[in-house]
Amino acid sequence: MDRTLVLEYTRVTEAAAIAASTMIGRGDRNGADAAAVKAMRDAFERVAARGTIVIGEGERDEAPMLYIGEKVGPSDPSLPEVDIAVDPLEGTNLCANGLPGAITVLAVTDRGLLLNAPDCYMMKIACGPEGRGKISLSKSPRDNLYTLAAAKGRRPDELTVVVLDRPRHENLVAELREAGARIHLITDGDVAPVVATCIPKSGIDMVYGIGGAPEGVLGAAAIHCMGGEFVGKLVFRSDDERKRAIAMGHKDPDRVFGVEDLVRGDVIFVATGVTGGPLLKGVRRIGDRMHLQSLAIRSKTGTIRWVDTSVDAHRFPRALSHMSFKTCLIVTALALPGLLLGCGDPATQGNSTETDDTTDTSSSGEPSTGSTTNPTTTESVMTSDTLTTGEVPEGCADGEKNGDETDVDCGGGTCGACDNDAACMNGTDCKSGDCDGGACAGLQASCLALHEAKPDLPSGTYPLDPDGDGQTDDFYCDMEADSPGWTQVVTPGGAGTFEPAVEGACGDLGDMMGPFGTGDVLTLTATAAQVPHTELRVVAEAVVMDSWDAFNGEQMIIKLGDVDIFTHLCDSAAPFSCNQESNACGNGDVGDGLLAIATEAAAHDGDAIALSFTSNLDEPIDDESWGIREVSVFVK
Repeated sequence: MDRTLVLEYTRVTEAAAIAASTMIGRGDRNGADAAAVKAMRDAFERVAARGTIVIGEGERDEAPMLYIGEKVGPSDPSLPEVDIAVDPLEGTNLCANGLPGAITVLAVTDRGLLLNAPDCYMMKIACGPEGRGKISLSKSPRDNLYTLAAAKGRRPDELTVVVLDRPRHENLVAELREAGARIHLITDGDVAPVVATCIPKSGIDMVYGIGGAPEGVLGAAAIHCMGGEFVGKLVFRSDDERKRAIAMGHKDPDRVFGVEDLVRGDVIFVATGVTGGPLLKGVRRIGDRMHLQSLAIRSKTGTIRWVDTSVDAHRFPRALSHMSFKTCLIVTALALPGLLLGCGDPATQGNSTETDDTTDTSSSGEPSTGSTTNPTTTESVMTSDTLTTGEVPEGCADGEKNGDETDVDCGGGTCGACDNDAACMNGTDCKSGDCDGGACAGLQASCLALHEAKPDLPSGTYPLDPDGDGQTDDFYCDMEADSPGWTQVVTPGGAGTFEPAVEGACGDLGDMMGPFGTGDVLTLTATAAQVPHTELRVVAEAVVMDSWDAFNGEQMIIKLGDVDIFTHLCDSAAPFSCNQESNACGNGDVGDGLLAIATEAAAHDGDAIALSFTSNLDEPIDDESWGIREVSVFVK
């Protein structure tokens, strides 16, 4: 498949996310799903590929569009043919109730390379690359947990396992907890957590339990792209479901599926956040623009793109065409003020013939071909949510509450967001993004303060105001139950300066800082982004290469200033000490290992952060060396 399709299909999930976002928190799961389905179906027609839906909204007689077997895209015979699996709104309840974790998602392959999964359950286990070939449905949950912990070089009580909160999982949860796992229960939507197992900064190590089979294939597509592990087995609720699976071509309905049994070949996987969660930020309305975040992955190259997009909200009238005339008017007033085409005639609602002839501009400034929307897209760059000042809209400076305002001269989408304690209807009415009980809740300076104000918030990305100037930035908050309230101030590939800037690579693991040898010191200079704190911890990965010797006391060392905050003995003769059975870099007979680093909390209260990574090796770099990758710093 042509690599340009990655961005084209990103536009498809973005369109569905924008449409679904108009229904966030409105309690209408069917309406939210319908909005996403219609927007996604329309967007497929603007992609230069002939697609066949193999996993979608159901059979032809069960769904009006995106049904199994439906053809999408232009009919031009010169275009490539692809199979597509979609979930236009994964987590309809999450969206309807304004809860974190709703996404729009699709996977694309060449014809015949996606499993046509029946509409039934699937028992599944998913984890990152460390568990490749090691986890199994024939093992007990305890054994799988211990196996993955050893592969990651961590203790079982350091792993987080996501499980759907269902009565059927009571015994599973009990066994995993008894084995020491940290359990993260979710109410809906297990595709995003499956993807997150391959994203180190997500904090999710494994997904375990019974969920939807179609969602299993979608999750496996992402796992396939990132080299993780996924095993699954169909679970039937009735004989009719089993017979239907056999009729669909599953000759052995009790077969255990691996990743390559579910999806093969060149795969494109794309997801866009609807409501913010551990994997992706949700759709955010700032002034006249909507901000979105997507994850786009291609298996052929292993490229993982975090795409932050800002679009003109006025250019998405089709997001309203699925709604009743009354609902459309309400949403127009609250979410998309100034919409160019409005809601139309109630007698013809849903029959829009509007066309979009805008030009798309890529981050390089060059117009792209075949596009029909105009998002400005930047790969791996976090966009700013700062509203550009301009002319004040009419009625927004008259000292009165009028029009669609939720409080005097603010809220409702037209006049800009409200300050703390002002009246609100939802988070978009507030500068803090938090409407609590009809009033804008105060901006918090740190994740710890946010946890103390709202103890039930899960881990995820939230707006914070560290310096108290009223302007927010988004930070990832680690809200795990054993020590909630950590704010991530340094992200992999984000702010901070490494010296010396020696960049290398380690086989399939990819880029790292290094290699370094005897006496070498790698420093990281960063700031805490003015987040108030008294403690600091580091999460990273060390690549341990060649003949480290425990009898010489050779170890990996991290210092905060002049204080050791992490030391770990590595021994090539004892592979599990640093996972050195992996030969990760492909350096011949002597094993290389990937050491997962998670330091204990260390005292720290200043804004400046000075870390150093080193070792006490005693042989030349050709014989013993190390590298550092995926560095995150958290403060609390």
